[in-house]
Amino acid sequence: DNLQSLPIGLIGISFAITSFATLSELAGEEDAGKFAAEIGRVMSKILFLIIPASVGLWVLRREVVDVILVSGKFNAQDAALTAGVLGILTFSLFAQSLIPVLSRGFYAYHNTKTPLLAGLAAEVLSLGGSGWLALGMGYGVMGIAAAWSAGNVLNVVLLIALMRRHLGLSI
Repeated sequence: DNLQSLPIGLIGISFAITSFATLSELAGEEDAGKFAAEIGRVMSKILFLIIPASVGLWVLRREVVDVILVSGKFNAQDAALTAGVLGILTFSLFAQSLIPVLSRGFYAYHNTKTPLLAGLAAEVLSLGGSGWLALGMGYGVMGIAAAWSAGNVLNVVLLIALMRRHLGLSI
């Protein structure tokens, strides 16, 4: 989780924090189109940077794990398992990077319930999927990673759909 958090922090969180003041200002105006254009612009920039970062991390996942983690009691088998988990997690980096800016979009409208409810639905999927995939299907930690990724994708899909619906935006 820490290895995949670096691109999220550098790209997704940074853009979300810096865009919040602008989003808040635009939310106070009557023209929702300007708000939609700004949040769409920020999301495009995030995707422009996070997709190549995700591909690079996926391609170099074994090398990253070897360089950073392999030493002492952390052996080659542990590294292979960790690289596999990291590989699965890279498929949801785009979603994990978009969630902060979409949540702040709702916060700009003083709506904290929608991101909370979307996050809760995603956590239900993550937890239920983790139990089912890890224990029921026997995939272990790989199942947990897959369920975590699916939960993050669900969260971003819900946030986008709810923003379109409740705020009348087309992003």
